[in-house]
Amino acid sequence: MKRFLVLAGMMGTLMGCGGYTEVHEIVLRQPQPPTGRDVQLYVGNQSPPQPFYEMALLQAIGFDGDSNVEDVTEALRERGRQLGCHALVRVRVELGYAMAHGYGVCVRWATPQARPPAPISG
Repeated sequence: MKRFLVLAGMMGTLMGCGGYTEVHEIVLRQPQPPTGRDVQLYVGNQSPPQPFYEMALLQAIGFDGDSNVEDVTEALRERGRQLGCHALVRVRVELGYAMAHGYGVCVRWATPQARPPAPISG
């Protein structure tokens, strides 16, 4: 009986949780200062209107209450802002029962005047 009450209490606590999102990254080039603009999102095979270079590979995983497209893409965009990216390309989000997984490539626009920073060597 005690085990049942403890288990029931734990389940009630878990069900009351709102959820959380984890963000992981592989930084390919030195992060740049934030642009002050919103990070654009290009989903799947959508092509951005101008040339770009890759800054980082980003992954976001939303759990429980954060296991939806909005929370996962917002986490990706926020981390992109922090890294100084202009856009996220090749973004994909997969939804599960209590988890959402999203990933994309964080990019900056390539211009003839500015050379991209050198890749980070490992």
